[in-house]
Amino acid sequence: MPTHNSPLVIGVSGHRDLRPDAVPRVSREVDEFLADLKLRLPDTELRVMTGMAQGADLLVARAAVNAGCKVDAVL
Repeated sequence: MPTHNSPLVIGVSGHRDLRPDAVPRVSREVDEFLADLKLRLPDTELRVMTGMAQGADLLVARAAVNAGCKVDAVL
């Protein structure tokens, strides 16, 4: 969906070794954060920029794709 606003780019850098017991909570909070941004900024393209490392980077990248956001991989 094209917009007339500049995109909002969210940079992500996090730990590679997430505690397994924390992953469900962190995933839920990231999902809620992205959903809230989409509600608050309906006319703004949301993009996530990440290094795509194991752990937090990939967790957020997956959540972004599921939320319909574009993901920019910084390699």
